[in-house]
Amino acid sequence: MRKQTPGDEIAFYLRGARQNEQLVACREYAKLFWGVDKDECQVFRDDASLGYESLPGLAELREQAQAGNFRAVICSDLGILCRNGAELAQTARFFNDCGVALIFAKDNIDLSSAIGRTLLYCAETLVQLERNAAAANIRDNMRALARMGRWLGGVTPTGYISRLAPPMADQPAGEKAYRLELHPEQAKTVSLIFQLFLELDSLAKVTGELEGRKITTKNGRAFSRFTIRQILSNPVYMRADQDAYLYFTRLGAEVCSPKEAFDGKKGMMVYNKTAQQSGQTTQQREISEWIVAVGEHDGLISAADWIAAAGQLSRNKSNTMRKPKSDHGLLAEILRCGNCGAHMRPKLIKLNEDGHPSFSYLCERKEQSRSTECDITNLSGQLADVAINSLLGALDPDEPDLLPPYPQLPLTPEAIDAHNSRIGDIKLQIEENEKGISRLVFSLINAIDKSAYEEIIKQIDILHEQTAALRTQSQELEALTQPHPLSGACRDALGDLLMNWSHYRNLEASITRRRAALRSLVNTVICDSDELLAKFVGGAQFAIKPY
Repeated sequence: MRKQTPGDEIAFYLRGARQNEQLVACREYAKLFWGVDKDECQVFRDDASLGYESLPGLAELREQAQAGNFRAVICSDLGILCRNGAELAQTARFFNDCGVALIFAKDNIDLSSAIGRTLLYCAETLVQLERNAAAANIRDNMRALARMGRWLGGVTPTGYISRLAPPMADQPAGEKAYRLELHPEQAKTVSLIFQLFLELDSLAKVTGELEGRKITTKNGRAFSRFTIRQILSNPVYMRADQDAYLYFTRLGAEVCSPKEAFDGKKGMMVYNKTAQQSGQTTQQREISEWIVAVGEHDGLISAADWIAAAGQLSRNKSNTMRKPKSDHGLLAEILRCGNCGAHMRPKLIKLNEDGHPSFSYLCERKEQSRSTECDITNLSGQLADVAINSLLGALDPDEPDLLPPYPQLPLTPEAIDAHNSRIGDIKLQIEENEKGISRLVFSLINAIDKSAYEEIIKQIDILHEQTAALRTQSQELEALTQPHPLSGACRDALGDLLMNWSHYRNLEASITRRRAALRSLVNTVICDSDELLAKFVGGAQFAIKPY
């Protein structure tokens, strides 16, 4: 940081036409209120109109403000630096964080003063009102569109083509509506992609398999992992059946179609799925923010398969999930060392005469430290896999704590009413706080002296903090009444899986499917010196000998 002097502690920003007049106004203000009577104050200029992407003068001004090269920025009026209330609030916060006073000479506004902060609070209040009104209007429009199940345009998803739909009875004159229709060849490709991913559990392997079969995108290019992920995560392919209804309702999405409409004949249409801002990467919103409905197009993938693919994508994205590289070892994803807690990976020793692998599970920490940090004995892979298969084959699904319990409402109707009443009281308090903030903001205008300003601003800050704490409390209480995402049907499926485990233990099922089936039943397996401890998803634990 360069040394400051009284002359260059003040910066002027000039833009557009009549910059000489702007400079005179800035100098007069600096001389009158800041006691700066020099022409050497640093001046930043831009000739372009506000709103252009390239404003080098303003960019340099912000950069030097962050560096602490001056203590005040003076503009002739508000229009030089800001186009609206939102931009005023954003710019004021930036310079305030830099410790720089922002001043508008002709309007006699110093945003670092009490009156300036009053203006800022008023601007932020009005901006928030505008945002709330705009968000409510947008969401209302989305709800209306969702009930129609219309395709709103954009890039047509692979597997479909966009067709002009016949006009509806309540459709405004001149307005066009579109719907999706299946493209047979592309639809086969989409179905194959889901089938391969559920089988191989790897985006890279799916792209390799498609390339080997010489299957390309609709533009004739090779499928990339990004393209595959986009297809797998697009709910437009999901059939609108009862599984889909339970999935979206339990995750808090706004479902605009009645439950009866989820008969599995049509596909899903989702609105408000992404947040798109100019100059920023498109971000997917949380499912709780989605607006979903039954569309007019045919679905391709059952909801159960789509949900399974979404789960695999999420699991593979996790930094804590261990993805085995080998094609042998049933326990490769869930086996951990009982000595140090590290993962134990399968290590191929040789192939037997019948072609079956002979391998061991090796502690990764033991291998990396050359047995200095862990000295656990290597575990025979064949014996460990046989022991787990035998355990699962001998268990009854009705065994206590083996599988997760059926979801139940934790509260009685009376308790739920009391709980919702508490949430309502908190929301009323939030509304009262927001009204109090608005009253305090406008009362600043009638305040007499500086001490009154400071006291009112202090009260506003306190109400802001209280409101933030109440919002957090309200969200936590609302989460308690949300149903568990595991439905009764899902729990029954786990029971059937355990009952028919022999199907998954044979060599006809792929290792990926066998690992996925085991992972749905067993959270982890701990390897001690002479036994394995299997911890099931319901909480039960069983110790077995791997021999």
